[in-house]
This record gives sequence, C-alpha cells and structure tokens, in this order.
Amino acid sequence: PRCCRVSRALPRRGRKAGERVAAMPQEDSAFWPPTTIALSVLAAVAVPWLVYYICCRRAHRGRTCCRWRLAVLRVVNEGKVLLRPRQWCCRRNKWEDPEVFAEGKVPPHAPLRYYSSADEALARGSSPWISDLGTTSAWRFKLFPTIHAAMQVKHRVADDATWDEVPVPSNWQMLGYTPPTYTNVVYPFTGAPLFRAPQVPSANPTGVYRTRFQVPNEWSQGRRIRLVFQAAGPAIMVWVDGRYIGYSQDSMTPAEFDVTEVLQERAAEKAEGSSSPLSRELLSEHRASEHLLVVAVPTWCDGSYMEDQDQWWLTGLHRTVEVHSVPEPCAIADYTVVAAPGEPGCGSLTLRVALSAPAAAGMRLRWRLHDLAPGSHPAYQEIHIREGKDGVEATNIQVSNIKWWNAEEPVLYPLVMELLAGDGQVLQAECVHIGFRSVGIVDGQLRVNGKPIVVCGANVHEMHPTRGKAISDEDMLKDIRLLKEGNFNAVRNSHYPHHARWYELCDEHGLYVVDEANIETHGFATNCAISLLACDRRWRAQFLYRTRNMYERSKNHASVIIWSLGNESGWGPNFAACKELLRSSDEQRRPVQYEGAEHHGDAVLFMGDGQGPDSDIICPMYHGPHMILPYAADGRPVILCEYTHAMGNSNGSLKTYWDLFWSSDRAYRSLQGGFVWEWADGALKVPLRPRPSSKLSCGQAETIDEYWLKGEFGYGGDFGPDSGTGDAHFICDGLMSTMREPHPAYHDLKRVQQPVELRCHREKDGVVQVVLKNRYTFRSLDHIEVWWRLWDASGDIISSSSGQPIQAKSSTPGTEASVTLQVPPPSSELQACGQWLSVQLRLREATALLPSRFVVAEATFTLVDPKPAVAAPSGAPLVCLGSAPPLLPAPPPLSAVVSLLQGSSSSPIVEAPGYTAKLRNSKLISLRSPASSQELLAAPLEQCFFRAPTDNDRCGADCFVPVVLEVPGLRSILRSLGLLSNLAAWRMAGLDDLDAMLKASEWSSSAEGTPVLKVTEDIQSSGRTCFSVDYRFTFGAERISVDIAVESASLLYGLQTLPRVGVMMSVAPRLSKLAWLGCGPGESYPDRKGANDWAVHCGSVDGQHVDYMVPQECGGKSDVHWAALTDPVRGDGLLMEYACLQAAPPEERPDDQPSSQRPSGTRGAQLNVSRWSMKELESKRHCHELNSMFSPTALKERPVQVHLDTAHLGVGAAGQGGDKLWATATQFMVSPKASPWRYTVHLRPISSATWAHRGSGA
Repeated sequence: PRCCRVSRALPRRGRKAGERVAAMPQEDSAFWPPTTIALSVLAAVAVPWLVYYICCRRAHRGRTCCRWRLAVLRVVNEGKVLLRPRQWCCRRNKWEDPEVFAEGKVPPHAPLRYYSSADEALARGSSPWISDLGTTSAWRFKLFPTIHAAMQVKHRVADDATWDEVPVPSNWQMLGYTPPTYTNVVYPFTGAPLFRAPQVPSANPTGVYRTRFQVPNEWSQGRRIRLVFQAAGPAIMVWVDGRYIGYSQDSMTPAEFDVTEVLQERAAEKAEGSSSPLSRELLSEHRASEHLLVVAVPTWCDGSYMEDQDQWWLTGLHRTVEVHSVPEPCAIADYTVVAAPGEPGCGSLTLRVALSAPAAAGMRLRWRLHDLAPGSHPAYQEIHIREGKDGVEATNIQVSNIKWWNAEEPVLYPLVMELLAGDGQVLQAECVHIGFRSVGIVDGQLRVNGKPIVVCGANVHEMHPTRGKAISDEDMLKDIRLLKEGNFNAVRNSHYPHHARWYELCDEHGLYVVDEANIETHGFATNCAISLLACDRRWRAQFLYRTRNMYERSKNHASVIIWSLGNESGWGPNFAACKELLRSSDEQRRPVQYEGAEHHGDAVLFMGDGQGPDSDIICPMYHGPHMILPYAADGRPVILCEYTHAMGNSNGSLKTYWDLFWSSDRAYRSLQGGFVWEWADGALKVPLRPRPSSKLSCGQAETIDEYWLKGEFGYGGDFGPDSGTGDAHFICDGLMSTMREPHPAYHDLKRVQQPVELRCHREKDGVVQVVLKNRYTFRSLDHIEVWWRLWDASGDIISSSSGQPIQAKSSTPGTEASVTLQVPPPSSELQACGQWLSVQLRLREATALLPSRFVVAEATFTLVDPKPAVAAPSGAPLVCLGSAPPLLPAPPPLSAVVSLLQGSSSSPIVEAPGYTAKLRNSKLISLRSPASSQELLAAPLEQCFFRAPTDNDRCGADCFVPVVLEVPGLRSILRSLGLLSNLAAWRMAGLDDLDAMLKASEWSSSAEGTPVLKVTEDIQSSGRTCFSVDYRFTFGAERISVDIAVESASLLYGLQTLPRVGVMMSVAPRLSKLAWLGCGPGESYPDRKGANDWAVHCGSVDGQHVDYMVPQECGGKSDVHWAALTDPVRGDGLLMEYACLQAAPPEERPDDQPSSQRPSGTRGAQLNVSRWSMKELESKRHCHELNSMFSPTALKERPVQVHLDTAHLGVGAAGQGGDKLWATATQFMVSPKASPWRYTVHLRPISSATWAHRGSGA
C-alpha cells in the first residue's frame, strides 16, 4: 500500500551503526490524512473541552479538582493513534518519530578533555588528544530542498569543489542561505501541531556539511576515536567514510559518536586491498590517515516540536565539532563531584568516577585538590581499583581551611584526577574546578550555604547579532562582565543548556545559574493543548533524554543551584518523570522548578501559573507585585522565572518589586527576586544571499549591499516573508541592545539591585551621616570605599572627597555602618535653590572583570531643599509647590510697565520688561527676549493627550491578530475586557487626531494691573468633544504664567488610561542645552525612576533621545519642577517652571490600588524634549529609518519639541500574568475619570546675565 512506501534509506532501530544503506528515493513524508472523520472526532473532543475550560477555570481556582484536562489530552493522544493506523503498520522517518532521537550515541557525561598528565590538566590548556575540526579542517556545504534530495549525496565521494566553503561553528541562515525565522509562540512549519505532530513538512531544507579530517597514527594505537558535536541541529545524521554512524536530536547539548570500528574497517580495507568500488574511490582520493565526514542537518524534525523557544529558528553546526582520542581499553567515562560545606572553614568531598570498561589488574585512581591555603592538610588520595570493577569512589573526604563558594566570593579549587595503569603510566587526567557549596530550601526560603539569598537575575539567550547561535568565549565573557556591572548575581539559561564554557565562567566569576532542559512546546497553546506532549507516553523517553543531557553535563558546577524542567510546555506525567529523574540522580538535592504547571496539579491547556505542586519553587512569569503577595504564605520560595518584560521603553514598577524583595518584613521573606526578561535584544544583521567562500566569514559581508536592510539590524519579518511577521519586534526585548549597549532600564535594575542601601541624615554644623546597610549575604563592605561630591543649583561642584574606607567589623552582612561627612553650606546667592550630595561606593581593588573604583552602589540626597515658589498650605501634601530656579539678580528695568499692544483683534502683542509675546487666535505663537531679540518659540503652546506609542502601548490582541480591529463589535468587546492594546483604544477614541476649537476668549487686568487673558477651548476628535480646557494667561513683568484646567468628557470613560495630560510646544533649534530640576540624569517615567535621583541635572537635547530598536516615546524626565533650554553659545533661552496645587497621589505600593489624578509618586511634571515629532516616532519601524531622515547637521537645525505633562502614563511591564505581560500597574495609569487636572506653567526668557546654571558638575 502507498502508506508503506516510506524511506528506508536510514537504518531503523535494530540496524547496526556503520551498516551501509542504499540511496533514499524521493518520497513525501506520510502526513496525517485530512479525513472528515478525523477532523470531526477531534472537533468533538476539542469543542466541549475548550468550553469547559473557559467556563470552569475560575470555579476550580484555589481548590483541588479532578484531573479532567489530563484525561482529555490522553484521549486526544490515543485518538490520533487510532485515526492514523499507518503510523504503526509502517516504518516511520526517524525525524518524524518521537521514539527515535538518538542512535549510535555515547551516553551523556561530564565534560572530558583526556589530558596526558596532571600538570597538563591543571594548566587547562588545549588537550593533545582533541582536535577542533572547525580550525583544522575546511568545511564544504550545500543546501538541498528536502531531506530526500540530501540523502542522495550523503555518503558519495562526489566532487564537492563547487560547494561553498563555510565556517564551523555557524548557522546557515546567518550565512545567507535561507532567511532566519522568528516566532514567539507558533511553529513556523504548522499552525495545527495538535493534528500534525510529530510530522514535519516534506519541503524540509536540509544542509549537508562535508569535511576531510586526519587522525594521527598515535591516536589509533590502543585508543578509541570519537566524534563530538558540542551542539547542532535540530537533528543531525552522521556518516564517516560512507558508513552510517548515528543520529541525534536535542540541538543544545553534545552528541558524541564512537567511530573507532568504522576507521579500523577502513584501515583493514586498505591493508587488504579491498575490491569494494566505494573503498577504491575513497582510497584513491584520501591519504591513509584522512577520512570523510558527512553531516546532514534538516531544518525540522519531531524534536522541533520540543524546541519552540521565543527565539530565532536557526540551523546548523553552531558549536564546535571535535575529534577525541580516548584511552583503550579503560578510560574515565564520567565523574561526579559533591563538594559540600561542613563546619565553618571546612567541607566534605565525595568523588565518584565511572570507567568505560572493567578495570585491569593494578589500575589506580589518583586525585588531588589544589590551591588550598598554606598549612592546610593535603587533600590527596590514591585508590586501587579492584579488577573487573567499572567504577571507583571516594566518599566523605574531609577538607579543612577552605572558603565556601558563593556568587559574591566565588572561590574554586582545582580537582585533578589521574587514571593510572598497573605500570604507573598515566592513561588519562582530568581537571574540574569545584566550589564547596550547598543549596536547599529551608523555612520557605532558597538558601545557599545555609543563608537565604536574593536573586538578582536575568534570562540569557545564546545569540550573536551576526553569528547567531555560534557564540565565542569573548561574547560570553562580555555578557558576564555587563551582568556583574549591573549588580546581577544570577542567570536563567533560557530556554536550553548553554555552552559548556558558560558554566565555567559563571563558576569563576560568581553567578547563580538556573539550568533549563531544552523543552518548550509553546506552539501547542494556539490549539489549547500546550500539555499534549507532556501527556503522551510516546514522547516520555525524549523528555527524559533531554533532561538527562542537561543534568549530566552540568552536574558538577557550583554555579548551578536550580534545575528547570523546561519552559511553557504545560504539565503532565512526562514532566513528573523528569523531576523524579533529577531527584534520583542529583546527590546535591538541588531544587527543581517549573513554570508551566498550575496550582491545581492537572494538565494545562494554555498557560501555567508557576504554582504547580511539583515545583519546589513558585516561579510565575509576569505576575505583578500585587499578584505575588499572596504567594508569600505558600511555604515555598517565590522567584519569578520571568518578570518586567524589557521590550523597548519598559520595565515599570521595578521599585515596587524590589521593595518587597529587600523587605525585612517576615511576611515577605519568601519573596526572593526574579529573572528579568530578557538580557539583550535579538535583532540580527543578515546577508541577502550566500557569497563565494573568499567573502564568507561567519556572517560578515564586504558591503552593505550584500545585507538585508542595507546592513542594519532587523527583526521578525525583515528578511522576507518566511522570516516571521506575526511577532515582529517581540525579539527586541532586552536590557541591552543587540550590540550590548545598555538601555536606560539596565541602570534602573542596577540601582534597585545594588548590594548596599544608602540613607542620609543631616545634622548640625554641616555634619552629614551616611548610613550604609549591607545587603550582601556573605561578605562585608571592606572591599569598597566611599566617594562623594556636593553641588548646588549652578551645577558646580562645591566640595568632594574620595577613597574613604569602611571598617569591616562594622559592615558585616545585614548590618549597618555609618560614614560621617563634613560639608560646606550653599552659596549665599543660590541658597534658596537647593543643595545635593551624591554618594558612590566604589571598589577598592580591581576584580577579574571589574576595574578598581568601579561604582557598585550610589545615591543622591537633597541636603538643602529648594525654596517653594508658593507657600505650602496646611493639610494634605500637594503635587508640586514649585522650586526656586538658579536665577541671578537682574538690573532694574527702565520701566516695569507691561503693555498690551493691539496689533489686530486676533493678533495682540504684549511687551514687558523681560519679554515680548505675540498671540494669534488666543494662542501664544511668539516669545522673544529683549536682551537678544531672538525668537524662542517655533510652534505655539497647546494641549497634548497622545504620545508616540511605546512597545507596551502597542501590545494587545490586535498586535498579534490585526484583523480584530476590522470587526467593530469584536473590537469593542476586546477593549472592554482590557485585551485591546492601549494604542488601538486611543486611536478608537481619536486621541491621535485632536483639534482645538476656541469657545471663548476674554482680556482683563489683574489686581496688579497686568494683562490677563482667559481662554476656553474644546478639544475635539471627529466633531466629538473629548476635553474642555480653560487657560488663564497672566503676563507679568518677567514671565508669563499659564494656569490650566482640563476636564475630560464622559465618552472617554471607557478608556483604561490616557497617555498624557499636558502642554506641548516647539522652541528654536539653537536651544540645544537642557538643565532641569527633577529626576535624572537618565530616562525616567512615573513607574521607572529608581536610578534617577531628584536633583539639578544638565545635558544636551540630542543626548536625551534613546535609540530603541523601534522608535517610540523616550527620554522622559519625571518630577520636574523647572527646566531651561538655552543656547550653549549665547547663553540665552527659555525657563519653564511647573506648579500644581492639587493633592499629591500616594507613593507607589505593592497592592496596586488606583491612584488619584496622577500616577503614584508623582511630585512634579513629566518633561520630554526631542528633535522628533510624535508622528515621526510612531511611523518608523526601525531606529535606522529615523536616523537616516536627516544628517546630523540637518537634525540640529530642527526645532526642539517640548512636552510638559501634569500626568503621564507609566511605561508598564509590571504584568498581569503571562497573557498581559506588558500591562502597566493600575496605580501608574491616568484615568480619564480622574479629571479635572489643574496646574500652572510659567514661561520666562533668560539670558547669560540672569541664568546661574553652568552645568559643569551635575
């Protein structure tokens, strides 16, 4: 029958490795037949299942329920088998068989380097018995449209001179052969995994790699030869000299094959002069020691269903390919080291060594622990191995005078093992750097060496912008250096085991590691069946295989403190088996976590909540601070596996999270931190097409014309229609740019995670006490010193000091130390404008990664408060009373009269001693200073209620399924459920296209006789009034005061939040220098301002723009009391002052109660200055498109857009669960129901003679 006409080119189970096989006929894979009965049966199961899930999920929350989801998924799995009988009556392609994932492989084990002596092993240089084929051999590559086409040439010694020469390691997508594809959830090869798994498309591009490698004669004498692929895939099929060697899946762990017999057979054929045509062809083309290696790598296999991580789908040999020469007949095959702390300064060591064959008579194992402190008792042992035994162990060896390993003080000790023959010859030597460390959960807390830790973590992917998954040691070291600079102490290997060198670097430099199995089936969530594979017994062996691959390779690393079963794959019996495997294998009893399960313990249909009863740690993703509060009483540690999604201008509510994580309240002691998602943007620079080998160097082309986007970085969909479009720039969600340039939120994370809390108390006579609370778990503060500087509103440094040490005895972990400073008073002319003290804690000495004087922690304190512009009334605190700016006394004007000159009825002119103002249709359109007579305004003062959308503003159901915006009824339902993006809701309300309609305008005089203009406007969209605004312009002698009252219309009450409420205008291009009193010096927003202290700061206008991958709202400044834009040459400019006498909103709090009229913690205005308009920022998809609009010179000639907002929406990413990871906390929203908003803006022209800020110090 046709169903039996499947490929037999590859050996099935039972066929011996090395057996020759015939060429594969080109046949399509037998796909699941789309019969009516199959679809109807599955629909009959799926529909009631989905209805039950939607209707009953809330009813089951919080109590034990029957495991109906597991039962349904098992029925679906068995039903698929019954409806597809040919799957069982025919032999299947191994790349579509979930029960075939490894053939001919050596079992996984700890890394082995096969040194010849203890000294070689201790030096940890290159091993004489290992050859890297990426550096010693040339690789030829050809891409075929299908696996069947590739199989025709897999073992033939055809002329490959016309094939391209490629580097290894590499991914062929990064070399221009096919475009890379990005998806977050869906599988790029099927939208119906429920029906199609484990099958993959027959159009399955397959790359064939060929190289010739040499085996030295001494390697073949009494030794075995192995091929090791450190990572490749998603699957590889291997041939050597035309003989089939094996098959492997799991693209992120090693695949090791023993090829000794094949090489020996080849040598025998040569010696005997075999008449085999294949052998004659081989022998004529190769030297005696040369061999042909062929590797076929398909784009898809059944294992691809288990590797649906939120990343680029890249294929190839992306880690090194090596040849290992292993001692024979007996060698060290594996080893396990358990180094546990004991009494203070002591530890115990257990070593278990597995041998590759039974030991011969007289064999011994000798081990020694190096780098112990002088005078320590030597840790050394020589063990005689009983003949016939295949292993040896040394248990509970006591070691004294040692230091324990932790991320703060990562002390490692080299352990050298030697396997000796009976005559004393060293057969093999290995070295592993161990740390004495314990980890466990005690009293609901994760503890290292018996002490609870706070996890300052980041999710880290392996991705390079031009090399893809082929990363180098330098790439890893750079990431670790930046992590340490940002006060991170932990990483989660998302979502697969990382490069072996990564673990060594984490051991060496001190990072806690969550090691995660290469399992993610997120794409099944689109079919409401995310747990399908976890509940299928036919996939269980593959789940266990991937878990064991992870465990065996990294089991000896001190940095690995937690195992993770995978990511976003639901829950089922297969995961329970994986946990049991880790429990029974790991002698260190490290905790096992898993996010994909739910609290009820049943299978999951769409998304887990991180509270599964089988997880030792509660590890939800994107649960806001208010959501994790109830978990504190669970009795398990709470560590968010993902939180604060860092896509674009994001990472709000960090202070709220970290106030809980650092809290000394026992009620919150189990809230122990989390891992930010994610470390770096994943944008790529991709060649358009393959180049000749002379131009080919791992993703590097000669000219920008050889690249997509002219050599600029791109994201999903940028590299052609097959590169993924639905998730687009969701790959750009890191704290770092793709080139590892920190985004502003990186500095916020550094601040909230800093290991020392600083407080300040001012005493009499200029004495200041700075209190330092040590947040370290294990170390004192004797490695840091105190630096400080004092400045006033002029920006000049008044006083400073450096290098003040901290006494170790007074700064042990958890205690407080104080430093006394003597500071001078502010200058008499600026004493009303404030004084600030900046304190920095710096390293006294350089570390392996960080230089001396590196800033570990810092804070700025207001020593002298600026004088309020108005007297503070009694009662509740107000938003902003205004603050005195640094103005110098000006000479008295010749006339203090303010004159109103009626140029025309619609264009009056106001002349005052300090300015000349012109109005048109009751709008301020011109403002000049008499000192320079230069125009200050480029566009009139007017209201603004929209912002260039951030990435989080764009996120919602319409972001992923844009068609929903074309269905009016559905659009309204989604908005009412809060599932529509902010941007879509704002556009539906017309906030992006508002017009001001003048209703009334009236001139009068104040009590002092100055002109007063009252204006009333309606702000309309499509003829509907959205806001009513009342202005009161008071034209004083030196400044114009604008009192503003804004009332929102009821038609906006359906909106969850407004983007902003404030004024906008444009000023002259020459006003390019910015000084302000507010949060700074970096970007800050109402829900993310922790790294930006309130003080006087300065900078350039152009320096405030942030090049996020997608242009958006950026560069904001929070809690601004005044801001000045000046000409850096002339010194004149415009001063803007802000005051608001409405009640101040409360400080931010973890319960996330709605704030009043403004976001929580608001104590001033939100300022933004930019050369770019909102429409320009909104319309561009890439930052390079924005930057290419104007040359740097032309950009500086553009007016400066200025926004001054009395209320501004936070940037979001606090999260309301995984399905709303972009959400802004309610307390940082601007509800349209909270009107009216009342505030005052003062506009004052300034000159170099009156403006005291020079900006030299702050």
